Amino acid sequence: MAQLGKYIPGSVWPLLAQVELGREHGVPGRRSGVVGIVALVVSLLAGLLVAAVTLPLFSPHATGQYWWVFLAVPLLLAGLHPRLFNPVLARIFRLARREPPDTSLTAGGLIRSLGWSIGGWAVFGVHLWLLVRDLGGTDASAFPLAIGAFALAWAVGFLVVIAPAGAGAREAALVVGLAPILKPGAALLVALISRMLFTAADLLLALTTAVSARRHKRAAPTPMG
Repeated sequence: MAQLGKYIPGSVWPLLAQVELGREHGVPGRRSGVVGIVALVVSLLAGLLVAAVTLPLFSPHATGQYWWVFLAVPLLLAGLHPRLFNPVLARIFRLARREPPDTSLTAGGLIRSLGWSIGGWAVFGVHLWLLVRDLGGTDASAFPLAIGAFALAWAVGFLVVIAPAGAGAREAALVVGLAPILKPGAALLVALISRMLFTAADLLLALTTAVSARRHKRAAPTPMG
């Protein structure tokens, strides 16, 4: 449900929605907020690392055009280091006159989260590779290129905060990233189909969740007066 907030300009709405929905299930807002921020940062870092490994080999033009995106990697690595992140987070909560989270971020937890996120980007790339293959991108490089191109495009769309869900920015980056194996028209078609698939998935999952929640409320026993 919270993912629908990304279709509003700005990158904070899914996080705010996640915090509010978490409160309905007894999850403290500070915990949901911290977890949401860390998850976004880890996902962004993982995507940039995947793109940094694959695109210089298979789409150097995309790496050159979007070099500025990779400047975030050292900043994200430094910002997520527990020795920096935990004290800064505690300081922010104190300045806001709020109780800081009762647990701290650990290096082991971060590494495991980063590993799972990198695997997630590989899975995301599969859907793009299938589209690319149908439109003639059958080279051996198509699979790693699709993974790297999608990771880069998502990162670009995320960092261009004025674009709802990265609309436009993500598609432009995908066209550039897929240039070695697809003509611009075919690459744009792949980008648009990918966008429609993700939007449809978001709406379908949100609708399923809403229907399930309503049924759960109806089935819940009424408190005795």
